[in-house]
Amino acid sequence: MIKQGALHKTKNMSMDKSLENAEKAVSAKRDVRELSGISTYLQMILDNSKALIVTTDRMGCIVEFNREGESLLGYSKQELSGQSASILFDDDSSSNETLQQWLEGLKRPDAIHNREVVLKAKSGQLVYINLTVSRMVNDAGNTIGSVAIGKDISEEKRLQFKLMQAEKLVGIGTLATGIAHEINNPLAGVLGMAEAIRDEADINLIKEHSADIIKYATDAANIVKELSAYSRAATETSKTLFDMSEVMARALKMARHSISLSPIEVVEDLGKNCHIMGNEGEFQQIFVNLILNAVQAMDGSGRLRLRCYKDKHHIKAEVSDTGPGIPPEYVNHIYDPFFTTKPIGLGTGLGLYVTYGIVSKHGGTIDVETAPGAGAAFLLTLPEFIEGLEMTL
Repeated sequence: MIKQGALHKTKNMSMDKSLENAEKAVSAKRDVRELSGISTYLQMILDNSKALIVTTDRMGCIVEFNREGESLLGYSKQELSGQSASILFDDDSSSNETLQQWLEGLKRPDAIHNREVVLKAKSGQLVYINLTVSRMVNDAGNTIGSVAIGKDISEEKRLQFKLMQAEKLVGIGTLATGIAHEINNPLAGVLGMAEAIRDEADINLIKEHSADIIKYATDAANIVKELSAYSRAATETSKTLFDMSEVMARALKMARHSISLSPIEVVEDLGKNCHIMGNEGEFQQIFVNLILNAVQAMDGSGRLRLRCYKDKHHIKAEVSDTGPGIPPEYVNHIYDPFFTTKPIGLGTGLGLYVTYGIVSKHGGTIDVETAPGAGAAFLLTLPEFIEGLEMTL
């Protein structure tokens, strides 16, 4: 027979247990609501962000893909979930790194990649993105994937391309104007020899004059050929392997056609086998522009120096002059579009802006050393091309 006190104690214990279970149930529901709220809140952040956000697992398969990504690329999150992130990249773009390179880089603890990449939308349209990729780690510090945040810069790239094309046309026009004057010399020679032949009876003199005509005509043809090659190169967009020293030498030759260098001392210190992978025409455009700027700055006298050399796994190319230098208040603005100190009609202010864009696009840097009265030196640093190894700065 159970005593009354024991029965009362048993009932109290049962009630306490029930209350404890009820409290646990309430707490569990509250935790679920809080977690659900946090999850919903985080999803709202992802979906309302105006940046493309993609997360992947350790194998590079897509886990998260936000609404901005869906809007930019035309894929739904459901379509991409579990797919390799390589589906988003344009395989034909030489500026892209492979997905494997991204993942290999993310193995380093401090790895953060910030690159301009070309992504391909579901429609096939190319989208230019400034993409930052970093490791995603758990509480134990282990890599569980990657997170990529990107900004659409397609409109900026289109505007930059138009400005670059405009500057190329200006450069070609400047060279064409100078070359037109230079061609007048061999044409005048051709005309003079032809007139001499018309009234000449001595067969030996006729042969000499004919040889002179052939020489003058060949000189004129070579000048036109060089301008044509420069014009074709300026409109070429593909990347090839080339020697930077050879490009600088050709740029100097082109510059000689459009501006007088006779009073100026020209020093060439161009090393061999300075190979990079890039757009050869764009770099020829860069050096013609830098050479013309240097000569104009010296105003008829001084020393122009062209230097190209290897520095570890980088190629360095320098154009320097002994002109008046760049005033300190202008140094921070020389790469701004349309900034120029030249008189109206003599400069667009796009040359150095375009130069900066081309060098950056090729993974390089451009620096200037200048001081009032001490001239200016522009130094380009670019990754050397090494077979089987892609170098970055």
